[in-house]
Amino acid sequence: MSAQIELVSARAVHGLEPVPDLASADRIVISNSGGKDSIAAMDEAVRLADDAGGRDRIVVLHIDLGRTPRGHTVEWPGTEDLARRQAAHYGLPFEVRRSAKWPSLVHSIRARGQFPHFLSRFCTSDMKRSVAHRFVTEQVDALGITGRPARIVHVMGFRAEESRARARQPAVEVDGRASSGRRTVTQWYPVLRWSTTEVWQHIRDRGLPYHWAYDAGMSRHVDRTTGSDTVRCGRSAVLHR
Repeated sequence: MSAQIELVSARAVHGLEPVPDLASADRIVISNSGGKDSIAAMDEAVRLADDAGGRDRIVVLHIDLGRTPRGHTVEWPGTEDLARRQAAHYGLPFEVRRSAKWPSLVHSIRARGQFPHFLSRFCTSDMKRSVAHRFVTEQVDALGITGRPARIVHVMGFRAEESRARARQPAVEVDGRASSGRRTVTQWYPVLRWSTTEVWQHIRDRGLPYHWAYDAGMSRHVDRTTGSDTVRCGRSAVLHR
């Protein structure tokens, strides 16, 4: 319990938004989809980790959503390469993981006979959350900490503008599903209260690499269509956050 309290103790940065105690984190996992919100969140996380002397504890995780039965990438072409370049922009280690259950999001959709929606976000549980939890387990095993739970901070680019549910979330919260006697996992959303305009202004001001699809007129709320395979994850495209 003491490890949990220590980790989630917050300090005010950028107004009243809390930041986890990064100096006490054993590992900082930054999930990066390759989307605009992910790179903005990563930039903020790296900056604040540097302030805490924790850059050497960061690893970037990209979750690949696989290929359709016709062999098309579910995500926009070049997404994984972009995520790799974004990690390299900060000199950070980069890892790619995929679902062990499904070859792709499309296979999951076909097996269930429905698209994901806000009441059944199996795209998140099947293709993302479970994959991220397994990766955290890998990190905890590699750390080899004994005598206390490993302290893991998981960074994601969620924003309040995306949904009413996310608007109700705190910027820092303990992930009860991912935590156990071996680890305390704290979710951190550095850009939770940022507007879309603020995200893009930050990307421009900092000269951060972003996906070409945005310049082609795409936003978060689009479909990625390959042949006859239309992929939706809730209301959003697979290029997101």
